[in-house]
Amino acid sequence: MPPSAPETPGLPDADTDGYGDASVRVLSCLQPGGYVSSDSDCDDSDAVINPTTSWYGDVDGDGYGDLSAMIQQRPALGSVLDATDCNDSDALINPDTAWYADIDLDGFGDPSSEIVQCAQPLGYVMDGQDCNDSNASINPNSSWYADIDGDGYGDVSSMIQQCSQPAGYVGDSSDCNDGGSAGRTRPPPGTPTPTTTATATPW
Repeated sequence: MPPSAPETPGLPDADTDGYGDASVRVLSCLQPGGYVSSDSDCDDSDAVINPTTSWYGDVDGDGYGDLSAMIQQRPALGSVLDATDCNDSDALINPDTAWYADIDLDGFGDPSSEIVQCAQPLGYVMDGQDCNDSNASINPNSSWYADIDGDGYGDVSSMIQQCSQPAGYVGDSSDCNDGGSAGRTRPPPGTPTPTTTATATPW
């Protein structure tokens, strides 16, 4: 009677990546269907994850890893499968970052010019709130002043800050009497201050 063949451990390979689950094994001289001899799979529900999987350090925690920080082993804390981060020190910069053309160079971009990519294109910024990208003085930091008398000059005490010019507001804040009749009530800059010459009255 021929000797029995030795029993070999078999591990289930549910994800069919060639690596088995070490927590479940059977001993058999014939390889059961769906089983392998390797017990090194750390996630047998995902064929992408096995001992040959490449992981990449994700220092900024944005879900995108640094290609230069690759390891090939069980996943370490702070590592991801994606290696497309171009700046792993800033979580705001990754392949999902939106950039906006900033033609007037005021730091605010045109929302209609959005492109999505990792690296910052030349002349683009991350802020897309500019309502007039052809005028650097008009952006979300612009100050507007109520012009009640409609003379084109606003009241410095009535300032609001927003991008688009509100109705009844102007960019000039040099009106010293915004409730008076139409017309500038403060002399323009550089105007000499008038002087009054006293006349002696004879006794």
